[in-house]
Amino acid sequence: MYLLRFKIIWVALLLTGITFPYQGFIAAGEKVSSGKAKINIGAEKGTVNWGTEFITARGIVLIAENETLARRGAIVDANRRLLEIIKGVRIDATTVVSDLMGVSDVVKQEVSGVISHAEIVDERKKNGNYIINMRVPVGKFISLIVKDKSVSMTDPAEPSKFTGLLIDARGHDLEPAIFVTIFNDKDGTKICGPIHPVYRVSTKGIKDVNEERLGENPLRIKIKGTTGQNNVDISLSNGNSKKIRKKIKNTGILSKSKVVIIID
Repeated sequence: MYLLRFKIIWVALLLTGITFPYQGFIAAGEKVSSGKAKINIGAEKGTVNWGTEFITARGIVLIAENETLARRGAIVDANRRLLEIIKGVRIDATTVVSDLMGVSDVVKQEVSGVISHAEIVDERKKNGNYIINMRVPVGKFISLIVKDKSVSMTDPAEPSKFTGLLIDARGHDLEPAIFVTIFNDKDGTKICGPIHPVYRVSTKGIKDVNEERLGENPLRIKIKGTTGQNNVDISLSNGNSKKIRKKIKNTGILSKSKVVIIID
């Protein structure tokens, strides 16, 4: 029950764009990645761009006699598709936004509010149809609500030589989610999480990927595979699991979202 309440509050704050001090965040307009998760809706495709945090959808209506009515219909159609996409946004391995909408009027209201502020990106007439592309930001910022309380500080933490964590998940069909948990592939034990990573699409070698949020000397590792439901969570080799525990876990890198996951 506590976890469900946490998720409801988190999504409500996410959709309203509320952030918290001292937490890692991504500006909605930040130039970060071409990484996209595409969701099929009938014959059309909606797109969740994990880089800009925009969700886009296309509305199409046949122009019969009244072009103005066709335009209004295309807007309604695009809004309907936006709603379906938002419902499918994955929060973690087991939860999507529609799950929370089913139990929380607050989340329903916030989703409706986001769609009501949808922006028309472009519109045109083609083959007798009126076509409108619309987009909405999934909150002005994505932010963690609380710091990672799973990090144990039983011993004084020494400063780490590492400044961030770069995880190469290419080739494993990892599905992007807002929260990710990392496990040891050897025995299935949890290493850390849920953490809030940033996703990137890159063809560069892991040693050649650099960006400001990772700092000058990130720890660079490759995953062993995905684990759990929906290919969201990550498993690491025993050796890389030990590196996370010994060199990253107590440094603030995880709680401040200095984590980047490279995907295909």
